[in-house]
Amino acid sequence: MSSTLERHAVGAVAVGGLLVGAGPAVVIGDRVSLRTDPPAALRAGVTLAEPATAADLPAIAEHAAAVVVGASWTRDIPLVRAAAGLGLPVVVERRASASMEEWLGLAAYCAGEGDGRVILCEGAAVPTWRSYGPRGPPRAAPRWWTSPPTSACRPPP
Repeated sequence: MSSTLERHAVGAVAVGGLLVGAGPAVVIGDRVSLRTDPPAALRAGVTLAEPATAADLPAIAEHAAAVVVGASWTRDIPLVRAAAGLGLPVVVERRASASMEEWLGLAAYCAGEGDGRVILCEGAAVPTWRSYGPRGPPRAAPRWWTSPPTSACRPPP
């Protein structure tokens, strides 16, 4: 099934003023992580919020447009269950070592625990070709590069 057909089968998810899944990839910059940011950073109208503990969830439900299941705590099932049950869209980040099946399984779990509005998110730590300069990535590059090489950024022969 093509990604276009999958998008239509699953549907788009509204997050704040964005419609995610209705077109090309979306970059959302308005994110607060209560694991690293002070609680005061959580303000009304924030787009994405990641809890540090279950105690953060009521404030996230009040102020955020969506809750993030962060890559660092995808195996904390009680917190995942509570976050998915907020009634907000859930953004499920992929851990660097997570298999596709594990990532999709967690997304399905969140959809079942919540209202079905789930967005999959590749972590920002995934390198691109340009991050290595004109010589491209090392020879043992992983298969999941996010950007194809351009004429100025080809891997060495």
